[in-house]
Amino acid sequence: MTHFIVHYHMRPGGVSRVILAEIAYNSQVIHNSVLISAESAGLEFATKIIPALDYAKQTFASEDEIFSQLMAAAQEFPRPWIWHIHNPTLGCHPLFTSCCQRLAKQNERVIYHIHDFAEDQRPRNLKQLLGVGRLCKNQRLYPVSERMHYCVLTGRDRDILMAAGLPQHQVSVLPNPVQARALPPSDRLDPWVLYPVRAIDRKNIGEFLLLSALAPAASRFAITRGPGESLHQKHYTEWVQFAHNHSLPVDFALAETEPAIDLEHWIGQSTHLCSTSAHEGFGMAFLESIAWQRPLLGRAIPHIQVDLAEAGIDHPYLYQALLSELFPGIDFPQLSISDQQQVILAARTRPASVEVLLKNGRASASEWLSEVLQHRKTPLTTDQLHAFSPQRHGDLLRQLAERLASKPASPCHYLDANAIRKFFTV
Repeated sequence: MTHFIVHYHMRPGGVSRVILAEIAYNSQVIHNSVLISAESAGLEFATKIIPALDYAKQTFASEDEIFSQLMAAAQEFPRPWIWHIHNPTLGCHPLFTSCCQRLAKQNERVIYHIHDFAEDQRPRNLKQLLGVGRLCKNQRLYPVSERMHYCVLTGRDRDILMAAGLPQHQVSVLPNPVQARALPPSDRLDPWVLYPVRAIDRKNIGEFLLLSALAPAASRFAITRGPGESLHQKHYTEWVQFAHNHSLPVDFALAETEPAIDLEHWIGQSTHLCSTSAHEGFGMAFLESIAWQRPLLGRAIPHIQVDLAEAGIDHPYLYQALLSELFPGIDFPQLSISDQQQVILAARTRPASVEVLLKNGRASASEWLSEVLQHRKTPLTTDQLHAFSPQRHGDLLRQLAERLASKPASPCHYLDANAIRKFFTV
C-alpha cells in the first residue's frame, strides 16, 4: 500500500502545517508514504513534484496533462494506492478538482480531506469550480463509492455532507492536529497582540485594526503575513495604507519583513494572540493559543465553539459580535470597508461608540479589551489538547487507509451539490 498525501503547494499556512504533522507521523508509522505537490516540504520525505498543481502559477497545463502527471508519479510505487487529497473541492484549481473526480470514477481509493468549502463565502471559487472541468460542469463535485471516504474538520461539516446524501460510515470528523509546545511568558511590559495568519479577506483585518484603535496606550498589534499572490491583495493594501495614515499601532507581515525569524519567535514575543476571523473551517488559533500557552482574544465562531466545548475547551476572552452605534444592529464584518473605516475613526475619538456582545450580555469594547489585556496567562492547559494530538490524528488516518485498501470496486455516484450550496446560503 502507498499513501499519497496530495496538496496544491507547501507554502506556510494552516493546511501545510497539518500536512507537515501527517508527514512526521507517516515517516515513523506508514513507510510507503509520498507527498505529491507543486513543491517540496523541505524535509527528507519521499516527494513527487508536479508544478501544475499550484493554482497560483500560470502553468497552462490541461486537465488531461495534470491527470497523466498524477498517474505517472504514482506508477513508481506499489499498489494499492490511497489518494489522500487535501481541499480538492476548494475551487482554486478546478482542473485539478476534475482530475480528483476522475480518480474516484476509475475506482481509485480516495480520501477527500475537506478543510474548507467553496460554497462557504467563496463565490469566486465556486464560480470557477462550476465553470471548468468535465465533471464539475455537471455539478458532480462530491463523488461517492465504497472506495471513497470524506474527512472533515467539524461536526457541522459532517452533518452538511450527510444531509446531502453521504452515508455516515463514509465520513469522519478529523480535527486538525496540534502539538503542545508551551512557551515561557513574554518579557514585554506592554501588551503585544499577534494575529498569526495570512491576511486574506475572511480574516476580517479591519476588525483587528479596530481592536488596535480601542486598546490602551502603548499596546502594539501585529499580523504575521500578507495575503500573498492573491485577489485579496487590493483590500490588504487599503488596510495597510489606512493604518499608516491614521497612525494605528499595527505592524504588518512580520514574517515577510524578517524571513529568517520563524513563527515561534513571534509567538514567544507576544503577550496575547488574536483571531477576528468571521469564517473558518476549523480555526487553528483556538487550539494553537493553548499549545503555545497564550491568552486568545477576539471573535468566537459558533459552529467551532460547539466542537471545542465537546472537548472541554471554552476560551474566556471571545465575543460573539462587535457593534457600533454608527450602524445599529449590524455586526462589524457585515459592513463595507469604507463603513468599517468610519467605525474605526469614530472609535478613536469616542471609544464608547463600540460594544462587544458577550455570552453574558453587552460591554464597552474598550473597557472589555483593557480588562482582557491584563490577563497574561491563559486558564486553559495543554492537557486539554488530547483529542487533537498528532498521534490520534495519524492513527485515525492510518486505520482509514487500511480499511479503504480492502474495499472492493463499486459504482460511483455523486452527492447533491445543491443541498451543500443551500446550507451556506440560508
